[in-house]
Amino acid sequence: MKIKKSIAIIGGGYTGIGAAIKLLDDGYEIYLIEKLDFIGGLGHTLTLSNGFQCESYYHHFFTKDKYLLDLSRRFLNLKPSFVNTKMAIFQNGTNYPWNGLNDLFRFPLINIFQKIRFIFATVLLSSSFLKPNILDKESLSSGMLKLYGKKCFRYIWEPILRGKFGEKSFDIPLRWMSGRLKQRLESRVNGKETLGFIPGSIQKLTNKVEKHLNKSENSFLLKETIVKSLAIDHKSQSIIIKINSKKNNSIKELKVDKVLFTTPSSVANNLKIKDSNKNISWNNHKYFRAYCILLELRESLSDFYWTNINDKNIFFCGYIEQTQLTGTEEYGGYHIGYLTKYVSKDQNKLLSKKKLIELSYQSLYKLFPNRDIDSIINNIHVSKSNFAQVVNDFNFRKVDTYKYARKNIYVVNMSNLYPKERSINNAIEIGVNIARKIK
Repeated sequence: MKIKKSIAIIGGGYTGIGAAIKLLDDGYEIYLIEKLDFIGGLGHTLTLSNGFQCESYYHHFFTKDKYLLDLSRRFLNLKPSFVNTKMAIFQNGTNYPWNGLNDLFRFPLINIFQKIRFIFATVLLSSSFLKPNILDKESLSSGMLKLYGKKCFRYIWEPILRGKFGEKSFDIPLRWMSGRLKQRLESRVNGKETLGFIPGSIQKLTNKVEKHLNKSENSFLLKETIVKSLAIDHKSQSIIIKINSKKNNSIKELKVDKVLFTTPSSVANNLKIKDSNKNISWNNHKYFRAYCILLELRESLSDFYWTNINDKNIFFCGYIEQTQLTGTEEYGGYHIGYLTKYVSKDQNKLLSKKKLIELSYQSLYKLFPNRDIDSIINNIHVSKSNFAQVVNDFNFRKVDTYKYARKNIYVVNMSNLYPKERSINNAIEIGVNIARKIK
């Protein structure tokens, strides 16, 4: 196959991976540049005490995750395992099942009229009935309050939004919830939520992709590599990238035809790329910081896969028992739980590992007061991400991917997912879509 162009992809998360595979398939020479010693971004894994691998951040997949399913079939010759899962709401010291209409009508904190209103409001919000100007101009909290009413908002939605966004829930448009509810409802089969996982962890897929990139004649995977500068060479109509390999502390230059950033746009802006002595730049975004605590458990703590924590006295907003989805054989017999929390970076200081472990124990004592938490926990792993989720407030604008297309420089990142939820599948999708449009 004749080589078309050379393209450097900066950022080795699943957006970069999706773009790299598509461009390679289409006959381009690609350089995938990643500053860390692994690719896959938030899909990376850690090693448990027994030597088994487990995702540092919890992941599940939906039945309509086309792009993830395509990669899994291509590189693993399988599709994720899908099972029915159960979720709950933790409120007033009690876990209330929350899996469908039967659980809604059994929920004791709202009356029958409020339950009927809940159904109609959910259908309205997850469909196309509401006009875009309503979804984009009404805040998440005020819009949910108007749609669901005071009682439903107070006992169901307000604690969830407070745990997820804190004070930012009044700054985020209602469209965010519309996209999330639609994806959730589409994942239901016969009224039950059906979620999937890749046996052996997402790392199994990442490893196969990495092997493919390393074996392909026209792809170059550069891990532990930092981009130091980027300059436009008008004479040769190419782009000069100066990179620093952390493996051997060497600096060299790459000359490519095009560059695609799949990182936060601030990474591209920090390089101060010049054209005719003027800096070219993209709009920066604010991000929520994510704390994810992985718990190695000697026994199960919950009957539910997912529990929304509706208690303002508990630091974390969710407890996810991964092995209710996967089974314990995936992790050598351990039960796996996660505690999750998002915070606004500009209004909350970074918490230490020690403090997060302390908060984890405090939260688990309250969630499971009748269990011997100290003896059940075998080990705790702490993960933090400063770029977990874009703040989609009223000032939010998607990054202009094609702003400097004539300069052969593109930027695509998590901002381009909105209003879809951040996920491995959606990250792959935006990488594939930009690859299709690069000529």
